[in-house]
Amino acid sequence: MDDEALAFLERWVEDNVRPIAVKLRAEQAEVLAAKCYQDAADADISEEALDEVAEEATDGGDLTAYMEAALDKADDLATSEDED
Repeated sequence: MDDEALAFLERWVEDNVRPIAVKLRAEQAEVLAAKCYQDAADADISEEALDEVAEEATDGGDLTAYMEAALDKADDLATSEDED
């Protein structure tokens, strides 16, 4: 796995992924994945490197699946903070 791509993706998700209604997650995950690919290209990170990280993190999924998981996690974190 490309450590630079992993670090980029983790930072990108932290900066760009926010909780969203469940019914909008699939569509938003596609939007986020496309934006992430663009930002990665600007940072000289290849799509292939991101795909490798996403595939490993999601047990075979793609960057869109990674973003859906990130959206789920953002919602879980927001929900747990609301309960505190």
